[in-house]
Amino acid sequence: MERIEEINNIEKREPSKWEDIKVFRVRHGDSKYNEHMKTGKEDKNDLTETGIQQALDAAKTIESQLNKDNDIICFAHSPRFRAVNTMVVVKEYLASRGFLIYEDIKERERQERIRGADLVDYEGSIVAPEDEKHSELYLKRMKESFKSMPRGESLGKYSMLGEIEMFEDPENVKKRARNQLTFLMRVAQNIQTKIDKHIVIVQVEHEETIDETLKISSQGKLGILKDEPIGKGEVMQLNIPTKGDEIKAKLLNKDVELKPLHYDYIKRIFKAEA
Repeated sequence: MERIEEINNIEKREPSKWEDIKVFRVRHGDSKYNEHMKTGKEDKNDLTETGIQQALDAAKTIESQLNKDNDIICFAHSPRFRAVNTMVVVKEYLASRGFLIYEDIKERERQERIRGADLVDYEGSIVAPEDEKHSELYLKRMKESFKSMPRGESLGKYSMLGEIEMFEDPENVKKRARNQLTFLMRVAQNIQTKIDKHIVIVQVEHEETIDETLKISSQGKLGILKDEPIGKGEVMQLNIPTKGDEIKAKLLNKDVELKPLHYDYIKRIFKAEA
């Protein structure tokens, strides 16, 4: 994601009139998960019809918050199929509506992994989605996890409790999510201040990497452990300032009031923890 700094070359002016960047965090749409479990194979085009509609609805929701004359849109996403496919639906819709999309093919190949959980093999090594053995191993370990999970428990909640050994440790998920937030703060304070276009970043993620900002901004009322995670295809908007540490948050699909987040991106902590 470092090459996003090339935005500096687009209509560079001093000073910028924008006081923030807009970030839309989208949870991926519904996928053919149950079908994969039955067949033992993953389908690259894995969104269900419901998932495609959820992605399209997310795109329309994001569009309602944009300004075609001012905004330049960048995309980031998990490499998992359901996130990639959701991103494609959103991007194609916004492009068809005439919005300016910034994209770098080389960056797409090496962008950081923004995902909900990493798969760990039986030796404890992380297996990336692009690895040829990922699909078979993922489905095998998922079936094992379901057998050990308490009846009625959600996979997301159980994994966030650290009870599923195939998934990344919850503390590492939190660390990775904060690294993302630090990156976004740096874009706002080091890049947005130098260009005239308003930076918009659309992140297609998994519930785990969105969860901490949702939990803190809702004062603990929402989140995976409360059985109130962000829903599939739902959008959380963050307005990240070019100065200061106050991040404004809101859910675009629910009438729920969220409080501002105060984040120290140098120490990578929320002010409530200081």
